[in-house]
Amino acid sequence: METKGKDSAPVEGANPVTDPGKRRLVMSLLTAAAALAFGPMAAAVLAQGTYPQRPVRMVVPFPPGGTLDTVGRLVASRLQERLNQPFVVENRAGAGGHIGAELVARATPDGYTLLFSGTWIAISPNLQKLSYDVARDLAGVSLLSLGTFVLVAPASQPFNTLAEFLAAAKAAPGKFAYGSQGSGSGPHLSMEWLKNLAGVQVLHIPYKGAAPSLQALLAGEVGLAFEPVFSVLPHVRAGKLKALAVGSPRPLPALPGVPAVAQTFAGFDTDGWQALMAPAGTPREILAQLSSEIARVMAMPDLVGRLQALGTEPATSSPEATDAMVRAQIDNWGRIIRQNNIRADN
Repeated sequence: METKGKDSAPVEGANPVTDPGKRRLVMSLLTAAAALAFGPMAAAVLAQGTYPQRPVRMVVPFPPGGTLDTVGRLVASRLQERLNQPFVVENRAGAGGHIGAELVARATPDGYTLLFSGTWIAISPNLQKLSYDVARDLAGVSLLSLGTFVLVAPASQPFNTLAEFLAAAKAAPGKFAYGSQGSGSGPHLSMEWLKNLAGVQVLHIPYKGAAPSLQALLAGEVGLAFEPVFSVLPHVRAGKLKALAVGSPRPLPALPGVPAVAQTFAGFDTDGWQALMAPAGTPREILAQLSSEIARVMAMPDLVGRLQALGTEPATSSPEATDAMVRAQIDNWGRIIRQNNIRADN
């Protein structure tokens, strides 16, 4: 590299940080190294300075007020405090979350447009043709939280445990019906998976969303359902519903004595998850920085308490582990969908 000339001439006592020539040389070398290690985008970010240098857009692809929106806003506010830049939550609802997801998938991969995603983003590619590829066009940053579904039944039902339900279903194939939040929803796929493992026939009745599904269950229109733990816990405690089993691979402290389905059928795991994602091609050092910051944020006691009140538990992961998890989920739900010939509109 040519270093002769006015700006690069040696100056006794010159500080490489304050001397203009030295500073330009150092930045040039750093930028070149970044270009070799991470590509042009990383070099550009490094040349500009420490990330973030301006507001970060965080897309929630659903309307305000839901669990994902609540978790997203909690995380965004803590990141804003830690990184001294606005982390602005923007609700871009529609198409089951895919309008917002596509917006992020098509955004410039510079770390300034991020997506709050969840289990739905691993289910949908197996049910419909999307205008983007989840595994190819989005990159994982970190898990944020885990929730789970609970298999519940109205208090009027004759069975009180998972074993009793399965025995009753085997004795009378097709007698019992279960409800869900809609065809292709997490509760629907969870029950179909259980049916496959147990070899029972139970009729599926889809409803248009979480609220109608829960109301039908409370009214006794269906005999049982997988429902999110946070929505059924008050009704279980009030004696209106009884919990037969939990879908997570471990029992829940909030439901002492209620076993996990996995204790009967190894490998059964219907934990719902929420994660932060970015456009594919976002520089690795930005993904790693965000993941590291999220790990600190999710360990804050006040945030842990807020999440537990929502029926979720904080969870974090590296960008690489997040990518692997999403791909594994796409494969697992795809297998269940194909095995049961499930269609989103059936």
